[in-house]
Amino acid sequence: MLHPDIKNVLEYVQNHKKGTIYSVKGKEPWPEVSHAAMIFKEDIGCELGGPFGSLALHCMYDEVVDGRVIVIGSDTLQGQTVWGRLTLIDAVIDDEESYYSFLQQVTLIPVRHSMEGVMIRIQPSEYKEWIRIHKDYIKTHTVIQLFSRLYTWYKQLPWIRAVEFVAITSCSDDITLLLPLIEKHKSIIKAFEKRLSEDIKSCNTCDNNAVCSTINSLFEKGP
Repeated sequence: MLHPDIKNVLEYVQNHKKGTIYSVKGKEPWPEVSHAAMIFKEDIGCELGGPFGSLALHCMYDEVVDGRVIVIGSDTLQGQTVWGRLTLIDAVIDDEESYYSFLQQVTLIPVRHSMEGVMIRIQPSEYKEWIRIHKDYIKTHTVIQLFSRLYTWYKQLPWIRAVEFVAITSCSDDITLLLPLIEKHKSIIKAFEKRLSEDIKSCNTCDNNAVCSTINSLFEKGP
């Protein structure tokens, strides 16, 4: 079940990785702009993820600490590093079709909006996110401001009640903490797509019984 899996990751991060905890509430968000920036190699001040390793995942979860950011690794903007981002969302969801649609919406939020001096690229099917930050911004802006802006974007959606983040900038071994969640998430999305696109007459004719049991439990335990 995905909810206990998420809880286990959060507990491990806090007990063993000693992540630094912040709140974005009341923090000045990164400036927003109307058009995405194009940042070339010679103008990079900080690069998160991309060829250096990245994993990014959005999950619906019912024990979100609204506005909390847990950072494993450095919270400064400098050089090149791995990037892991787990985004936990407490949302009002009535049925599985809404659940699937909402997951698609939140995954695309970082590229449907823009921050000044920031270029974000994502590969949703690969669960990857790549962030370049212009050299003119790394001394005057922070990772927490970046998350504060992301937080405002998520909270603009009326069905989202709360948002929490885990950010990993330490090493590639640490971002693999997200791999079990991603593998479970992949199987759930695959089952969702089958359930929503096919007229399955009987569970006996489907090979997704175990995953569907997990999906059903999400609605029993989730928002």
